[in-house]
Amino acid sequence: DSAAHPLFSARRVRLRYAFRAALHRRIVIESLVLDTPSMLFDKQPGARWNFQALMRPSGAPATDTAPRRPPPELSNVTIHSGQFIWRRPWHPDSALPADRRDAAIAAALGATARSRTERVPGGFQRVLYYHDIDASLPEVRLAQAGRPTAVRIAALSMLAEPYHPPAIDIRSLVGTLYASKDSLWWTGARMVLPASRVTGDGRIGFNRSGVTLHLAGAPVALADFRWLNPRMPAEGGGRLVYDMRVHGDTAEYTVANADLRSGGATVEGDATIARIHPAAGRSTVLVRGADVTVSRLSTELLHRLVPSVAIPRRGVFDRHVAMDGSLDSLRVDGDVRFADARAGTSRLTARGVVGLTGGRSVRDLDLRLLPLQLATLSGAAGARLPPLRGTVTGRLHADGARALFQRERR
Repeated sequence: DSAAHPLFSARRVRLRYAFRAALHRRIVIESLVLDTPSMLFDKQPGARWNFQALMRPSGAPATDTAPRRPPPELSNVTIHSGQFIWRRPWHPDSALPADRRDAAIAAALGATARSRTERVPGGFQRVLYYHDIDASLPEVRLAQAGRPTAVRIAALSMLAEPYHPPAIDIRSLVGTLYASKDSLWWTGARMVLPASRVTGDGRIGFNRSGVTLHLAGAPVALADFRWLNPRMPAEGGGRLVYDMRVHGDTAEYTVANADLRSGGATVEGDATIARIHPAAGRSTVLVRGADVTVSRLSTELLHRLVPSVAIPRRGVFDRHVAMDGSLDSLRVDGDVRFADARAGTSRLTARGVVGLTGGRSVRDLDLRLLPLQLATLSGAAGARLPPLRGTVTGRLHADGARALFQRERR
């Protein structure tokens, strides 16, 4: 590139080209073997991508009547032990005040950060690292006459590190990738991890134009996805379908047909959650249909699966809950049993509407306590309630500020 840093290197390159096509000003590479290739895409803060320095215009004025040379034709590409490094600028949200910007930088550079962020001259970079790449690409078709670039993958394996380890151990990837000026997409790709099989489609839009993913895993092993969350259990798995749609200020995530097991715990059901975050407003979370059944799900396992969930009591959940709506008007229909490790077992059924943001609110909410351990209630409330003992069995109907409670106290 312009700084004399290598964009591409390899221990050995072997190619076979069509000589007759070359006489007619066509580039046809019939086979290409890359031994230990290394490719670096690097964009320093405030600078262009390193490969842009190699794309100098020819200097000849373009004319509509000049014949266009066809793009190179490339087939039978083989890669042995390759690596690819992607370095792009990173900066904290410019809308944050100075102290929070400093905190965001410290968190990004901290030892517990998942993303690999490095301090460089002029700012910071996010680094993605892919290595031990072995691939067979029967056809690479470059864009021409409105057709996108297409790369057919017959076999590919690699260790991918979009974050700090653990890496994604891809044993096999088969499919076709397409690319245009505004997006990268694929359909019907098949991926094999050590104990998982995943198929799916996806599209990644450039310049923040959106991302869509549809992935189906059967089976899936939790250990294969510890790159997302290193605290995820090393045992267990099952099946699920995952969809993600991100566009503009809206991100929607769906898990469907889930049947996951770890140890003695099971989680089954479907859930869709959307987050809307306008640039000039507060974010909103919508639950667009969640219907989940759990059995022997411990608070420890739940926190390992979803670290953002904080539960002040230790115990085990069972039974079923369904939810729909925004967090300030969430319709709930549930029957939950919680075996508190210290206080004993509570069972609660709920049907109605609750508001969880701002001031708490209820509407036409029917609760049944079958029973409720008061120590669990006071322990979950922390300092807001004094220590309580005993149980309450009864029924509560609440609507706004009005409530009718029929109970039997022990």
